[in-house]
Amino acid sequence: RIIGETTGITGVNGIITLHMRPDEVMVNASLDFEDKLSAHMVEQITAKLTQKLQHHVPSVKRVFIEAKAWTDA
Repeated sequence: RIIGETTGITGVNGIITLHMRPDEVMVNASLDFEDKLSAHMVEQITAKLTQKLQHHVPSVKRVFIEAKAWTDA
C-alpha cells in the first residue's frame, strides 16, 4: 500500500521480503518510475519511500530498490 501510494511510481514489478530476525526485515522492490523523472528525483522518491516504510514498519531495517521498466514478461 505504501509503495502504491507513492507519487512518481507507476508500477511494482515485484517485492521480496527477507525476515532476518523477528525485529529485522529486508525489503527488495523492483519499481517502475515515471519516465519524465530525473535520476535525482528518483533518488529523492527512493529515500522518502525508505523512510515511510521504516516509519510504518519499524522492523524494516534495509530497503533495496531497483528502478526497472514494467514489462509483461
